[in-house]
Amino acid sequence: MALPLGGQVLAQDTGFFSDTYLRASVAQVDYDVDFVDVGVDLVLGKTTGFTLVGGYQHSPFVSFELGYYNLGEVSDSIPVSYSYGDAMVGFEIEGESTFKVETSGSTFGASVRLHTDNGKPFYGGALVGYQRWNLEYRNKIVDNYRLNTYDLVGNSVGVESGTLINRFKESRSGNDPFYGLFVAWVTPVGEFGLEYTVFEVDGEKPKLLGASYAYRF
Repeated sequence: MALPLGGQVLAQDTGFFSDTYLRASVAQVDYDVDFVDVGVDLVLGKTTGFTLVGGYQHSPFVSFELGYYNLGEVSDSIPVSYSYGDAMVGFEIEGESTFKVETSGSTFGASVRLHTDNGKPFYGGALVGYQRWNLEYRNKIVDNYRLNTYDLVGNSVGVESGTLINRFKESRSGNDPFYGLFVAWVTPVGEFGLEYTVFEVDGEKPKLLGASYAYRF
């Protein structure tokens, strides 16, 4: 389409970039991971993350996106008391161990969004995509102990106390699908939206619920 202006004719850009957009969001991330398999009830709950996405509007009802999704960092810890041994076996040890797990993650994914007419003031739809995810686990065990030793007749011969700290770090990565729902409100200054996305990650399903802003070029 051509627009007359001051006796001149200006051509409207109808190239590839006129159908592109950028979208950013701040979100609550729910890891919902329960580490009962390590013998203590550690639960990784909610944290804050963000997303940055570039998209191409193929039609009023279909768009394609590439995006970075930061899943934030979350941690939990729990103390566990213990006591075993006695004077008859020659020693008695008691103390408290604190187990702490920290997890952070991010993904980079490609997706397709199917939605109602984005030329309307409000539109919504669903997305499905495939991602490359990365997770880092950092475990820390702090053990505060007190050790009593005894002779053959049960008399105390020494007391020792101290703190032991063990750290473990593991990184994992993989490829899995992700999917979600969204709604958007179109205004003269951009699009404001709500997004709910579920990521299949390492056997778990972190969930992202966020508010977004999109700018179309």
